[in-house]
Amino acid sequence: MNLKQYTLISALACKDKDIENWIHNFLCGEGNNKPFSDGLKLFDRHYIGPIKMPLNMFERCCGFEEKMKFAISKKGFETNVNTMISAIKNGWDVPPLIINY
Repeated sequence: MNLKQYTLISALACKDKDIENWIHNFLCGEGNNKPFSDGLKLFDRHYIGPIKMPLNMFERCCGFEEKMKFAISKKGFETNVNTMISAIKNGWDVPPLIINY
C-alpha cells in the first residue's frame, strides 16, 4: 500500500481544480477499485469535496454481510480493515471516503 501519493492532503490540494481526476487516478491505482471508477464514468457527475460529513448519514454497501451490494469474504474484509488500522497507527494520511450519491 503506497501511503504517500493519494492522501487527504493531496485531495484537498485538488479540491478546487481537479478532484475528478484525483478520484479516478486514486481508484485506478492505490485505491485498487477500477470498477468503481468505471462506474462513475458512466454518467456525468458533479464532484464536491473533500468535505466533512457525519458517517452515520451513510450506509455501508461493501462487506461480508448477506445483504451487501458489493460482497467480500469475511476474511478479506477483516484483512482490509486490519491493514488500514495498522497503517493509521503508523501515521497514514487516509484518503477521503468517496461516496456516490
